[in-house]
Amino acid sequence: MGGRRHTADRVRQMELACVGASALLLVTLSVSGTLPPFGPLALFAGLLVWAENAAVLLPTNARVSPSFMVVMASIAAFDGQGGVLGAALVGLCGGLAFDVIRRRKYRIVLFNCAQYSLAGAAGAASYQVLRAAGLPIALPVGAAALAFAAVNVALVLPGVATDAGSSMKAVWADMAPALPNYLIFGLLGTLIGELYTWLGPLSVLVLVSPLVIARMVLLAFMRLRHAYRRMELLYGFTRRVGGELDVESVVHTTLGEVREVFAAERVELLIMAGDDEPMARTIAEGQTVTRRTEPEGPGLLETRVLRDAKPVIGEGGQSMVVPIHGEGCVIGTLGASGREKGGPPFNLEDLKIFETLANHASVAFANGRLVDRLRHDSLHDALTGLGNRALFQVAMEEVAASFGPDGLAAVMLLDLDRFKEVNDTLGHESGDLLLQQIALRLVSILGDRVTICRLGGDEFAVLLPCLEHIGQAGEVAHRVLSALEQPFEVGEMKLEIGASIGVALAPVDGETPNALLQRADVAMYAAKDNRTGWELYSRDHDRYSPRRLALAADLRHAMARGELALHYQPKAELATGRISGVEALLRWNHPEHGMIPPDEFIPIAEHTGLIRPLTTWVLNEALSQVRDWRRVGMHLSVAVNLSVRSLIDGGLPDEVAAALRAQSLESSALILEITESTIMADPNRAIAILRRLADQGVSLAIDDFGTGYSSLAYLKRLPVNEVKVDRSFVMNMATDQDDAVIVRSTVDLAANLGLRVVAEGVEDAASWEHLRALGCDAVQGYHLARPAPAREFQAWLTDYLARQPGPSRHITR
Repeated sequence: MGGRRHTADRVRQMELACVGASALLLVTLSVSGTLPPFGPLALFAGLLVWAENAAVLLPTNARVSPSFMVVMASIAAFDGQGGVLGAALVGLCGGLAFDVIRRRKYRIVLFNCAQYSLAGAAGAASYQVLRAAGLPIALPVGAAALAFAAVNVALVLPGVATDAGSSMKAVWADMAPALPNYLIFGLLGTLIGELYTWLGPLSVLVLVSPLVIARMVLLAFMRLRHAYRRMELLYGFTRRVGGELDVESVVHTTLGEVREVFAAERVELLIMAGDDEPMARTIAEGQTVTRRTEPEGPGLLETRVLRDAKPVIGEGGQSMVVPIHGEGCVIGTLGASGREKGGPPFNLEDLKIFETLANHASVAFANGRLVDRLRHDSLHDALTGLGNRALFQVAMEEVAASFGPDGLAAVMLLDLDRFKEVNDTLGHESGDLLLQQIALRLVSILGDRVTICRLGGDEFAVLLPCLEHIGQAGEVAHRVLSALEQPFEVGEMKLEIGASIGVALAPVDGETPNALLQRADVAMYAAKDNRTGWELYSRDHDRYSPRRLALAADLRHAMARGELALHYQPKAELATGRISGVEALLRWNHPEHGMIPPDEFIPIAEHTGLIRPLTTWVLNEALSQVRDWRRVGMHLSVAVNLSVRSLIDGGLPDEVAAALRAQSLESSALILEITESTIMADPNRAIAILRRLADQGVSLAIDDFGTGYSSLAYLKRLPVNEVKVDRSFVMNMATDQDDAVIVRSTVDLAANLGLRVVAEGVEDAASWEHLRALGCDAVQGYHLARPAPAREFQAWLTDYLARQPGPSRHITR
């Protein structure tokens, strides 16, 4: 700003010096020279005024006119009669009259008069000196043209550049193409001046025609210049606006370019959100750009443009407004108002250029919105509108970067319970609706101060920055769990969905995003296993979680690699000792960790969705083995355990029927064992599926009976055939009176309900005999045999049968 003010001051000083020099020149010439006749002086001064009014305005506000023709005519006409003074006076009078007519400021009037008189005097002096030397007429004329042009440009260039806010280089580039015309005008003017000496004032008639022709030539020239200039503007605007990749940059670039192209005092962009509903208004005024997100409604011109989709010019050309198009409709308006430095009003040509610029801007806006949408989609979940894993990673990095020495933040990982049941039972569309409602509920209770993201499936993450104390994380976890306990309406159904939440604190539990997410995941698994709702990360959880995370990946390939196997444990009738069947127990022989028990990897299978293919594999493998045994005369039934997820899988009955048909076995060859906890996870659905299985003839048994808390209330409704007393009661019944009472009560209850009773965990002969005395039907445990692979079990059974008395050697189901 200071540099521009200093330049303007220097220009003012130059203008004052020019005025002073002009005045001194005129006084000197008046005293020492011959005065020109008044009549021709007034005539040529009037012609100069007319010529100046026919001037053409360049884009930089510099003016080009055929006035030089008049000056050269006066030089030739006054030759020998005060030519230099005459030319100076003609310039002075012409400039004075022109500026008074235009009502210019006195400073501009004085400078323009000085400019005209000095340029005219310089041209006349050059002409007379060379003409006196007897040189051909072309040389004096050329010299006069160069002198006139040099003085004129030297005086005009700094002032025009300062007023236009451009560099002198830019103004010169604008003026230079018009300068060769001076030579042509100079020759014509000189010719007419010579005619004046012969014909007198009648030669003025000859001068008018070349003036008209000269103006037409200038106009044609300037049209080409304007067209070229317009193409330059459009190309530059398109290149600059098209290079922006986001809407905000496009807006700022567009407003700045429009303000510069049209020298507008104010440029406004109005974007509409809908009918009569403004979304944002951005205003560029001077060097300041202001964005209003709650703007006032559209003005009169803007309303017309939005309605008619056509550009308009305001009254008196003081403003113009054009439409901004997008997606097949008008989405806003672009307006310009006022001219800097008192420039001319806006006209139809300006409006056409403005509309073209707006069309280019519309394309740039559309591209910018597309880029913004792609950027948004890359960081957000398409289903819920929440952030995705990438956005959560960015948010955690930003929080980590701004952490102070006492900063505290929390990462919460939330996994829904029983969500797969919704998908499997009601379909994925209902599951999607449920996820959307959960997202809305999380946002409503947590607000927009925290980052909420959906990481995938039924897993959500919450970032709590700037915690005051650790307890705040627990308070938020309780609020989330309480909110999710309220039913969700999906269609005509009300669903209750629980969740497990793991919480990791930064920087206490980790400083990097990956470490915090991994430890929140560990805590979430602990909450799911312990059924506590939520857990704060503890190093104690790490004993299992790294192994569990690795096992989850390995389990997907375990079946294909042959790492899974079934072990079989026999069940014997207490009264006769006969082997009535076997229980199939799944084992995983991991290549690195060795034999892994089911209670470790079955929860992983349920959580990762692998439980269904795993159940299918166990059913087919167990029934295939039963078929092989029956071919060699061993008529056994097999019991298979069902997990929670399997029991509420609506496709389970059909899958069981298909497995039995595939092995050509009757339904009685299979017993499905379920626990009290699996039934209580969703009693109504579990009972419905159990009834379908019972209708197919499949035997059902309640495993681990007595360890639940509500099974007696449902026992009457369950279509079960068998109750298995949990080993924890059987093992200690000889020494613990309470356990003995529980076993006796269970046997009596089952007998009254017409159910078979199988005791698990029989490890000695005393327990065997005690159970026989109580009336128990069958036993299972280490006293009979440990679980073994099929080949080892078959060898054991052959040996067992060989040791039994004759009648007991039969194998029954």
